[in-house]
Amino acid sequence: MTIRSKTLVVVLLLVGASYALLAWVLAGRIRSDFARLEQREAQRNMERVNQAVLASVDGLCEKLVDWAVWDDTYAFMSDRNKEYVESNIVETSFTGLKLNLLLFFGSDGGLVLGQAFDEADRMAAALPAGLMAARFGSESPLIAFLAINDSKRGVLVGEGHPPLLFCSQPIVKSSGLGPSRGTMVFGAWLTEARQRNLEKLGIGFKERIVDFALYRRRLQAYDFDVVVIVEGDFTLPSAADLASSYGSQSADEPGNGNYRGIKSRAVDHLIKVLGEAITIDELRTAARALDRVVMWNFWQIPQVYISEEQISYWNKFGIPAVQARYFVADSYPSASSAPWPLWTWWIKDANPAAARP
Repeated sequence: MTIRSKTLVVVLLLVGASYALLAWVLAGRIRSDFARLEQREAQRNMERVNQAVLASVDGLCEKLVDWAVWDDTYAFMSDRNKEYVESNIVETSFTGLKLNLLLFFGSDGGLVLGQAFDEADRMAAALPAGLMAARFGSESPLIAFLAINDSKRGVLVGEGHPPLLFCSQPIVKSSGLGPSRGTMVFGAWLTEARQRNLEKLGIGFKERIVDFALYRRRLQAYDFDVVVIVEGDFTLPSAADLASSYGSQSADEPGNGNYRGIKSRAVDHLIKVLGEAITIDELRTAARALDRVVMWNFWQIPQVYISEEQISYWNKFGIPAVQARYFVADSYPSASSAPWPLWTWWIKDANPAAARP
């Protein structure tokens, strides 16, 4: 092979390699650009959904003010007069306000009056028992307020019913003065008709039940937009656990616990300070500072909870008048601990002295 041929081959190989390298770089760049475009589009769609739902909830609250801040409602919560019900809790009220649920709760949290409405059949319907038990019990924070001008709003999602847009507000006089005589709630199902209206804006709703294995895999890969996390029992803050949940390093480690995707130098510093704390005061100060940072950034939203542990028991047992302040009824028995009922309850008909350890 002549020098000219060799040179030509080398040039062709160099040109081919250059084209291959250029194609590889451009392909990676294009894929990266498309990924960013898809992410931005997904974020825009989520913002549109959020704005549309928030607008619907805000409209619900504006309507609720006319009812909750009204002398007639205020009087009804005291005398339970039938004229108020006959004049106001009627079909036209539900259709005109586009409501599916109307609830009145007394100051003690008990349900005074509740009515559901089926807009398809245009008639009264039974209250959704599952929703009422899970979300609107007598101790529900959704109907408890610290101020008479406060309100609570949002979307309730659960099994057995479509998403519910809701708004709750204290019942006061038309002047806005109290004291409050209870709480009023407006609710509207996010029905197929309302979903179709949103779909006209390009906002679609799809529900798909995934098996636990797929759910777990998506958690480990951080492949989700919103997820519900159940925290464990309260213990003293642990720097290692907090680093797993809030540390920057864990955000890039699949299978770790930083579901929020937090990458914050301030948070990393506070976790380090917390881990180096020697006294309980130092630990408390660092933990409270971290709590303020986490809450201010809205990386997580606390959900409905109750401050008591609900259990069912047989009335044959005697229960101490003074209960333990902190306990877990279903803890596992061991040599040093056991479920508190096993150690503190006794059979009423038995000799207490013989029954107790």
